Amino acid sequence: MKKIILLICAFFIQNAISFSAQQYSHVQSLPSGVEILFKNPDVGFVKTASYTLPRIRNSEYTDYVKPDSLVLETVSYIIAIPTGSEPKVSAQYLRFKKLEGASTGDTFKNIVPTVRIAKLGIKRGIYLAHVQLQPYAFENGVLKIADSVKISVDFGVKIPSESNRKVATHEETFFKNIVNSAHIPALLHANNFKHGENILKAEKSWYDPGKDYVRLATTRDGVAHVSMRDVLTEVPAFKGKTLNNFHLIFKGQKYPIAFINDNNSIADEADEFIFLGRRAAGDTTWFDTYTNESVFYLTYDEATEGEFLKPMPVITSGAEISKVKVQYHFEKDTEYHWGDDRGNHAIGIHNTNPVQGEGFYWKVFYKTGQEFRTEIPIFPTDEPITVRLYGHALSNHSSFNPDVNLALLINDQTIDSVGLNGEQDFVLSGVVPPRFLKNGNNSITFQSRQIQDPSGNVVDTVNGSAVDYITIEGQAKPHVMNGSAHFSISTAQNSLINVEGFKSDRVFVIDPVLKEYQITTALGNSGNFTAKLGLEVNKNYNIIANDNSAIEFIRAQRQNRTRLKESTDQADVIIITHGSFKTEAERLGDYRSRTRNLKVTVIDVEDIFKEFGFGRHSPFAVKDFLLYAYQNWSKPAPSYVIMFGDASWDPRKVTSDAVETDFVPVFGKPVSDYWYTLLDGDDYLSEIHIGRIPVSSLAEGKNVVDKIIEYDTLAPQPWMKRFLALAGGY
Repeated sequence: MKKIILLICAFFIQNAISFSAQQYSHVQSLPSGVEILFKNPDVGFVKTASYTLPRIRNSEYTDYVKPDSLVLETVSYIIAIPTGSEPKVSAQYLRFKKLEGASTGDTFKNIVPTVRIAKLGIKRGIYLAHVQLQPYAFENGVLKIADSVKISVDFGVKIPSESNRKVATHEETFFKNIVNSAHIPALLHANNFKHGENILKAEKSWYDPGKDYVRLATTRDGVAHVSMRDVLTEVPAFKGKTLNNFHLIFKGQKYPIAFINDNNSIADEADEFIFLGRRAAGDTTWFDTYTNESVFYLTYDEATEGEFLKPMPVITSGAEISKVKVQYHFEKDTEYHWGDDRGNHAIGIHNTNPVQGEGFYWKVFYKTGQEFRTEIPIFPTDEPITVRLYGHALSNHSSFNPDVNLALLINDQTIDSVGLNGEQDFVLSGVVPPRFLKNGNNSITFQSRQIQDPSGNVVDTVNGSAVDYITIEGQAKPHVMNGSAHFSISTAQNSLINVEGFKSDRVFVIDPVLKEYQITTALGNSGNFTAKLGLEVNKNYNIIANDNSAIEFIRAQRQNRTRLKESTDQADVIIITHGSFKTEAERLGDYRSRTRNLKVTVIDVEDIFKEFGFGRHSPFAVKDFLLYAYQNWSKPAPSYVIMFGDASWDPRKVTSDAVETDFVPVFGKPVSDYWYTLLDGDDYLSEIHIGRIPVSSLAEGKNVVDKIIEYDTLAPQPWMKRFLALAGGY
């Protein structure tokens, strides 16, 4: 599995949990607060290059101090607090003892004992706070430690003394480090009650589990074609249904289609329909990071009519149009940049959110003196064309000014250049006159030119930049690229326009704004056909035209009927898997149910995508499902999640070394499943234990489940006391 950290799922291990404070601390849970008695610290010493620092050896609550740091270690407690509480903390230092052996002199002259409290966040419905005690004092040239301290935390509100809320055995692991464990049942009861109005409710969904749905996925912008024969093979019950009552759904909304070859207004094998397919687009990016597919669903509802494209009016005469408005976007994802230096220190297993500059790029240069060149078709008129190149500067070196020196050229003519300091997005652009343009392919060149250091020496090895995408905008001749034409035009009168360069004589035209379509026959031969389009007066057209070579023919897939958003079931364990190995995930779930008395639910990740992501392959859909289950399912909420299936940090396999299939998606780069466990509060406290079994085939799944069951049922043997601990990264 590529760049995946394998976590051993916690529910494989049965832990003996104790909520009592350990060793040198005594905790008393009061109706409106907590008292903690710190006593009898066993102090040792750590020698560094410059100092001898004291360490408290008999505490499970101390924070580690780096060897050469003069910051003394502190004693830390995690406490549960009521909702809305603003806790206050105080300390009584009952006695101190001298520390023999620590560095003295002026080393610790400013050290005084302190106690602080700060809110941490929410964990499984419990608000947590962090109490930090610094128990050292420096008096008369001597370092001392408090031998006994009474810490008092006042919540400011009372906690109910009794509660029927029980902490389930498998929930205890979440609270084992909370010192005031006696408060937890009452706080769970009170917090669950108070949060009732804020629990995520199932919004009115486009998806009706009582209906049949067929999944249709497109990968590019353009005309998509579906055969009803394929649809009826998947859902025979659709046969004979009225065509007007079929609905195509995209992102929860009705989407227009046009039935063609229909002669009886009911669904049969001869019918076909077309619609405007889409590439998979991200929320803020041209391409989706996680998938190449945009997902549509076809269903039937006899109570309502669907949305349909109207035939374009037939126009056979009018003014000839020779130029149209074009807006083209050219982008390829081939390389990944892991982001700028700023903020990367905060990235780890707990936080894998994207940082500035992170993402896929067309080309990335990590030194100057480099050049990127591509060919882009332009069919100019007598008007200029605007060319823009978008990218990102990767360098931030104070010793160079500028960090990068960038230029944009078209057909070897420089149209823009800029010097930049620091990591930042940039745009190079120029208005290109017709004399610089060719009729057809034009060369677009990006240069990261050499720079000089303060001494005037050429430097080409330290500063980088990345090319993201290129746009072309302006008036051009209507033309075809790879069997497809896309342009816009406003008509003041009935007009005719010739579009040259189609590869076949059958051309499909859709205007997504006017919601109109046309199927026309182009004239020509030998793979060079011209389509004549008639345009009606006083309309703003946005034309997308494809010949047969550019049509995307879509495969129909029937969907399972599921009720994930209606479920009020209770589950201790959720196993999220892929259909390729669902049988083995179910075998594992059944085994755990029988042997550990756990209620296990196994869910196909494609069903999660459908109900929580409009079909989009995305970790965000999985996160939304887990949030829903955590908040809406019967209590106690699920405690464990197993991802049964491999994943990939590059699910589209954009980079050259990407080979793994993203069966059950993972989040972030570096990847981590920990993000899925953050279901309550703006913090990094997990509400659920998570692990992954990264299998890539049914056979792998069977082998893993066999091994788990075999190990689980082995009689105790001496070799089981020998351990080898392994740690891995990404």
